[in-house]
Amino acid sequence: MGTDASKPTRLPAEATNSICWATTEFFPVVLNRATDGFSMADMEDCLVPNERALLLDTPFVTLRDFRTLTGSPDALQRRRLAKWQDEWRTKIEANCLGVATVTQSQIVRGAMKAIFWVSPPAIAEEVFLDLPSAARFLRARLATRGVAAPALLAALEQGRPLPY
Repeated sequence: MGTDASKPTRLPAEATNSICWATTEFFPVVLNRATDGFSMADMEDCLVPNERALLLDTPFVTLRDFRTLTGSPDALQRRRLAKWQDEWRTKIEANCLGVATVTQSQIVRGAMKAIFWVSPPAIAEEVFLDLPSAARFLRARLATRGVAAPALLAALEQGRPLPY
């Protein structure tokens, strides 16, 4: 997109009705949101802010808001995500202090926990039912490297909604 990686910005196409988006607006929290029906192009757009965050070479955390997601990526999308993680693995391991995924689906939470048990992720990654629990986890992850938590996390811990 040709933007300066040192200036976190929202994607131009980002909107509250978007089905898949990501933002570095609350850096050092990278916020990702997805709902059912996202396309490969939607997913690729979501990866751009995540790449920007990784290019900063600065510690951060990721919050995945999948509360309204009931399905899962298709096989092609899963392969693309796996390839993306492999391509960015060094920077992810160096800079991403943790990932909190929030989902209402007990089945998804259980499946993710089982996967983490069988194949532990390279970075701290947890799955949660609610935003306050995820925010507490992310605050603790930032503290491991002395990174100040943004106001967003305090607001979420207090039960306030995400600002979108």
